[in-house]
Amino acid sequence: MERVRAGTPGFADAIRSPSRSLKLVVATLAILLGVLSITVYAEQYRTTDRFTKDFALDYVSAKAVLDGRDPYTPIHDLVRDYLHPPAKILKDVLPGANWHTPFKLLLTLPLALLPYRAAGIVWLLLSSAAYVGAALLLAAGLGWKRSTGFVLGVGMLIIPVVQKDLSTGNLNGELLLLLVAAWYLARRRRDGWAGAYIGLAAALKVFPGLMLLPFIAARRWKAVSAALSSSVAFTALGLVALGPSKAVGYVRAGAGSQGFRYWDASPANVGWWGMATRWLSPNGWVPHMDLEALGLAFALAGVVVFFLLAARPRWGLSGDPFWSAAPLMLLIWPIVWDHYLVLVLPWVVLVLLRAPSFDRRTLVFSCLVVLPLLIGLLPGGPSLAEIEPWRAATIFQLPTLALIGAVALDRRRDRIADGDSVASGPTVRIRAAS
Repeated sequence: MERVRAGTPGFADAIRSPSRSLKLVVATLAILLGVLSITVYAEQYRTTDRFTKDFALDYVSAKAVLDGRDPYTPIHDLVRDYLHPPAKILKDVLPGANWHTPFKLLLTLPLALLPYRAAGIVWLLLSSAAYVGAALLLAAGLGWKRSTGFVLGVGMLIIPVVQKDLSTGNLNGELLLLLVAAWYLARRRRDGWAGAYIGLAAALKVFPGLMLLPFIAARRWKAVSAALSSSVAFTALGLVALGPSKAVGYVRAGAGSQGFRYWDASPANVGWWGMATRWLSPNGWVPHMDLEALGLAFALAGVVVFFLLAARPRWGLSGDPFWSAAPLMLLIWPIVWDHYLVLVLPWVVLVLLRAPSFDRRTLVFSCLVVLPLLIGLLPGGPSLAEIEPWRAATIFQLPTLALIGAVALDRRRDRIADGDSVASGPTVRIRAAS
């Protein structure tokens, strides 16, 4: 089969300039399936599933703030007092405290004025809108029509990792919107505002601050200083609003009986840290060797390597220095659930746009990398407490291996058809951060 040359009309052109009939079919399917997904997850707030959502943690913590209580009281106690779940469900609620930042709890306070079901549905709608908004900004940055961005955004709602995020009631859709906004502004050399958006994302969940690595590598210090300033300002705002004494509770929350040493080894942790320590450190998940020091050294060595790779960024296949850092961000952070993979979706879009330029081997490798990033952990599997060792060593490692594969793809410049460099190809023009 003849290899596709870079710039040949095909997938990328079809995405940018689809026919009228194709646009109508795709738009209709995307809207219908997207609305169906939102409806399904809204209905979960009628069932006992509502007690196990991540949103429940922030809701009960915000209720505690409104009642003058410590929001970092153990989750078990707050869920019992404010949601009144059945005894069977309450028994399985973890005894640790909420790990989310004071600023995130501050933003949840208005929703805590509503009944839980109404608050959960409002948050679901806000998160869905964030995904659509992120796609619209991404489309604008790539020079697409607004209608194409809207279809992409609604279509994102049916991607498995996005559905998991919406189902849990997490805030990764909002984080994605902030990071896309930072990327959009950075491409226009508005580094102060780009950094401010990254700082806001870091104030919500800390680890998005790692997306400053491309700016540090490019010595764009205005973005870095703006990010640090905004992150400190928003965090301080949260502490002042909740009360400075709550800072101690927030720090203590990560050291509870179900804290970091428990969750880092969970098979559901798709970050490098979990993969590195799961088999060498004592934990309650899978059979292991009692070599905790070796496991810690292995994990730290990997983190150092990923930092070094970020210090020398490459974006051979994605063509964008900012989004090439997204897989590294998730590999560096110690605890990463599979719905965090939504933050890599712009990288996936950019790689798919360049797919016609790849040689056959790179195309196959790209597909093997992209699929686990879209799917996350395979649905319908056993509960975490029932995972056999072979599953933990294979199926549950696929997203981690895909993140590593994404980094490897961006650092391979020699696998493009006919010797063309994707970074300079005509499919999409990406401005370097340097």
